[in-house]
Amino acid sequence: MARVKEGVIEERYGQSEGVIEERNGHGVVEVRRYEDLCCPLLLLLYINQLSTSLDLGNFKPLELAALSVLSLKSVNSELVKRVSQRLSSVCDGSERERVGAMGEQTNPTHKDWRTWTLKELEHEYSPSRWCERYSADEVVKQHIDITTRASLVARQTVHCQLNVRYHQGPRALLDVYGEDLPHESPVFVYVHGGFWQWKEGGKDISNTMVTNLHSQGIVTVVLQYDIAPQVGIGEMVEQVRRGVLWACKLATGRGSVGVVLAGWSAGGQLVTQVVSQFGGKEGTNLDMVRGVVSLSGIFDLRPLVSTYVNEPLHLTESTAWSLSPLSRVDGLKSAWVSKGLAFLPLVGQQESNEFKRQAREYAKAWQEVGLEAEEVKVLEGIDHFSIIEDMAVSESPVIRHIIAFINDCTKRKK
Repeated sequence: MARVKEGVIEERYGQSEGVIEERNGHGVVEVRRYEDLCCPLLLLLYINQLSTSLDLGNFKPLELAALSVLSLKSVNSELVKRVSQRLSSVCDGSERERVGAMGEQTNPTHKDWRTWTLKELEHEYSPSRWCERYSADEVVKQHIDITTRASLVARQTVHCQLNVRYHQGPRALLDVYGEDLPHESPVFVYVHGGFWQWKEGGKDISNTMVTNLHSQGIVTVVLQYDIAPQVGIGEMVEQVRRGVLWACKLATGRGSVGVVLAGWSAGGQLVTQVVSQFGGKEGTNLDMVRGVVSLSGIFDLRPLVSTYVNEPLHLTESTAWSLSPLSRVDGLKSAWVSKGLAFLPLVGQQESNEFKRQAREYAKAWQEVGLEAEEVKVLEGIDHFSIIEDMAVSESPVIRHIIAFINDCTKRKK
């Protein structure tokens, strides 16, 4: 049995397992099994009390492997680096493979979300907690500031038509950028995120990609929709469908080579729900759509039902699943396999494991029904917010991936 005390693991035998004590303000934890090192209580102990004083020289390989799993949840990036380096230095190849496999078994990323505590679920679905640039409280403020400035530049420098009403509802408005471009130019439709409820997250701060796309001859439509609690997600899907139809009509009238949809976070759910739920329905002419880009999208809403996210949404397990694009892959198959529809999933490296898992599972679902879906691109150093901010940077990976995807799926040579 190992004792964790004041940052040092010492050997100790013959004690009962699972004992936790408090002595002189320092946590004393006694554990018998490797798995015990990965309990949430010990995780909090390491992060909150010991992360700055851990003497890694006294840790055995299995103990280091456990710490490696725990430290991934820590905001202390230096701890993550130190644990990883120490684990690599003390293990030979076979032992490293063994402890790595054990880490996969106990790592929360490999657990079914149904087995998680509410605290674990809310942590996974709180993107601001995963950002390494700013604190959770500061990142949203900074994001609004950065995107507001980038969007202002777009409105001042690119030909635009603002506040076009495409449907009923106070927020059912869109902006069009680049109608001065050649008629055959592709049309990129962007739908913002905000967990279906963020008042500040409308179209006025969602134009970061406009100037870079315009420079590449791409028209941009930035679409806004009503949010909770005023309307439910089903109504949001209907509004986005109307907005996409508006953009498809614009593209058809211009003689465009095609339309590419994109959605960030909740917007990813909305655009993929539209193409899977309405793609094959009579009177819903989405034939101009050539591809879909997901920026940290959500495709299975069931994990959110018990969390704070659901407070204004009022989802049940049943309605959450019916509004999940993952539940409608058969609709994708029947509507799009004969016509073709490409999918580009992008997610930041500094996202939670749930956002990455959702992207992988949904991309796999597209592939399994015979549609073209690229492998999930995990963007190094990018978080849930910078993935949008960086679209204003001309050489950023996110904007380069998007431009290449638009050109490819519309068969446009640039």
